[in-house]
Amino acid sequence: MDRIDLHILNELTKNAKKPFLTMAKELGVTPVTVQKRYEKMKKNGIIIMATNVVDLSKLNFQGSAFLMITKSTTCAAEKVINRLLETKNVIIVSEIIGDFDILAIAYFKSFKSLTELVEKIRNLSCVNHVETALSKDTSYPVSKEQMELFL
Repeated sequence: MDRIDLHILNELTKNAKKPFLTMAKELGVTPVTVQKRYEKMKKNGIIIMATNVVDLSKLNFQGSAFLMITKSTTCAAEKVINRLLETKNVIIVSEIIGDFDILAIAYFKSFKSLTELVEKIRNLSCVNHVETALSKDTSYPVSKEQMELFL
């Protein structure tokens, strides 16, 4: 990767829909060069997907919950992760190392909906314990597939 690739990545992290023509002008190269570099980074797995940042407060969400989950020692993390990814309003799930096994981030519209979500996760098979931390943040990158979970 050279300065052109790094510039393209940097600009796309700021605005996933920034036109190749604009980046080409900034770099002093042709739009075809930017497009080829972009396609090569996609092919090599450097760029996985482009996404939009959605302000979920405009959809009446009040905040986000960080759910630190301890799973049963007899269950594979993938089983819990897959169930969480199917759960409405859960946007990110990751296996982690530390006091907990899995971190999930979810958005909530009300305290009632949050307590229902946490209770649903606590009742999943293989989940032993859930701790929650809350944030007022409601802006996050959301893919098309994730957005459908909010509807």
